[in-house]
Amino acid sequence: MNIQVFVRASCAVSGIVLLVWAVGQIRPDPAEVQSTLNDSGPAPTGRMVTLSSSKSSVAGIQLAVVRRGDLLIARTLPARITYDDSRHVSVRAATDGVLERVLVKPGDVVVSGQTIAVLRSPDIGNARSEVMTRTAALELAESERVWWSTLCENVKRLVDAIASNTPVDTIEIQFRNATLGEYRGKILAGYSKSLLASRLSASVGEIGQTGAVSGRIVQQRQSQQHQALAELNALMEQALFETGQHRKQSRAEAKTAERDLMVAKQLLSTLLGMTEGSASKLDPSGNTTDLARLEIRSPFSGTVERRTHSATERVVGGTELFVIADTSELWVEADVRGRDWNALQVSDGDSVIVTTPATLTQRLDAKVYFVGREVDSLSGAIPLVARIANPNKILRPGLFARMEVPVGTLRDVIVIHDSAIVDLDGQDSVFVKSENGYEPTAVQVGIRSGDRVEIRSGLHEGQSIVVDGAFVLKSEMLLEGEQ
Repeated sequence: MNIQVFVRASCAVSGIVLLVWAVGQIRPDPAEVQSTLNDSGPAPTGRMVTLSSSKSSVAGIQLAVVRRGDLLIARTLPARITYDDSRHVSVRAATDGVLERVLVKPGDVVVSGQTIAVLRSPDIGNARSEVMTRTAALELAESERVWWSTLCENVKRLVDAIASNTPVDTIEIQFRNATLGEYRGKILAGYSKSLLASRLSASVGEIGQTGAVSGRIVQQRQSQQHQALAELNALMEQALFETGQHRKQSRAEAKTAERDLMVAKQLLSTLLGMTEGSASKLDPSGNTTDLARLEIRSPFSGTVERRTHSATERVVGGTELFVIADTSELWVEADVRGRDWNALQVSDGDSVIVTTPATLTQRLDAKVYFVGREVDSLSGAIPLVARIANPNKILRPGLFARMEVPVGTLRDVIVIHDSAIVDLDGQDSVFVKSENGYEPTAVQVGIRSGDRVEIRSGLHEGQSIVVDGAFVLKSEMLLEGEQ
């Protein structure tokens, strides 16, 4: 009995030893397995998927060739759509008054200079009346200045002609249409009297030499000549002085009237809340019977974004009445936190990518306008503002957005579109086109930036991969697996 048990135990032990030795001979060397895997590359993650050409066309299969290139690394920042400050204005009440009419509503398109409301204000009426009064005073002062300037110049010419001993008849012809006022008669009468005295003195002097008249008469005639000449010179000096003084005074009065008008216009411009130049365009004050009526006009072409008051409401100066904006171009304002300040690699004019819920997957191009310098005390961020075109008016101010901002660049890497990557059993994979169909191949994904992805292993240049329709191939592969 003991001998039989011993024999059985010996046989069992021998069998176990032989089995361990056989397993050791069959198991491959781990180093050889690893070398084989490295040489063969990534193993396919599933079976080959085959589609007919017609089915591929219906599925919308699109291929792309794998290439190496540079990958721009971007940081996605929260952002919001806002108005472009240069294309947005808040139209406010110029002064206290009552809204007589409101002519537009939100969504209306307006053009520059279009009347959008009518405000009635006594202050505006008083200011306009003052402008009209000062304008009339300036016109009167200017006419006075022109009159005395012309008169002064003509009197000078007349005096020069008399000094040249021009005959009276000739002077009258030369100055027939000239403005001389009362000085024409005074000076010409004095000149005629002086000429007559000169001729009488000359004739008496010739007769006196013959002894026909006494010497006393000769002296009397000569005295009359000198007196007439002295009176003429006095008249001319007085005329030159008076006209010169009047010209200076009229110039000063015209300058004063001009300053008074300028002050009145500035007061009106202040009430209207605009510069003097723009006030002359938007408030011509052509209505001389209803000066208190002010037409509020759109400062530029755009869309009425907001209206805050209705007709018959009383408003105070500075109250916002409308918001008008040209939304064909907007701003995208992103918040740059402290950790991203030094990483950003953008400057004015650089391109950034913007996405919004309103545009779904569409990626919009925007141009950097400026990077702010001041840190917001509440958010701890600085603004990065970019300009974005909005020709179809899809974007609206206040809309949430995301902005992809470059922070670096990967050089000479394999880059593919993220639409090529699918998840197969928890492994990132792509479908590689081969002669027999589409082969699912596992890849190691690196850095993602926007819709571009770095591939660190699993692909090489020149391969054709599916970039559109990969999910269709995945579904087809799963269906084949179930069958």
